[in-house]
Formats: sequence, C-alpha cells, structure tokens
Amino acid sequence: MNRFLQLEELLEDHAVYLTKDWDGLLYDEPDGTGLAVVAEPETAVRVVSKLRVEDQLWFEVRLPGEDACGEVDEGVSEATGWVPANSANGRPVVWYWSRGC
Repeated sequence: MNRFLQLEELLEDHAVYLTKDWDGLLYDEPDGTGLAVVAEPETAVRVVSKLRVEDQLWFEVRLPGEDACGEVDEGVSEATGWVPANSANGRPVVWYWSRGC
C-alpha cells in the first residue's frame, strides 16, 4: 500500500539539495533575517531541523551535504542556516534525489 509522506518526512531519509528555485540566501533565523549568500543552487545539504513560522515551513540545513552517491562537495564552505521550504513562486527550495546515483 502506498503512503503519503509530508515534505518534512520525505526529506528525512533522502540525500537532499537546494533546487534552482533557491535564491542563494541562507538565513540566521527561520523568519528571513540575517542573510548571507553561501552557495549555488543544486548544492547538496543535510536537513538539520524544521520549523513552521506562521504558515511557512522552514528547513535548517547544513552545507556541505552528501549527494545521492554519498559524495561531499569539498568546494562548498561549511555553513548552517535556514531556508524556506518554498520559493516566492511556490516551488520547492529543498528537494531530494529520487533516483540515487
């Protein structure tokens, strides 16, 4: 039987990355404050935690993360911060590699 997974559950058990809809900003707080540009879209990340602020879901992510093959991008600076689950156009900012390597 198929089971519906909420986005938070789906990203817990997969290698995840920041999509092309990510604006390149990593926030100190899950409300859009204290930002810094730290990486390019399609960078592998690890989801550390999640939080809802009002009606918006945010993910705390750690860079660099492991890609679908378990490789870590040594060219990405280490950083931890918050990204919204969805971009201004409503598309996912954090997603997973569904097909693996």
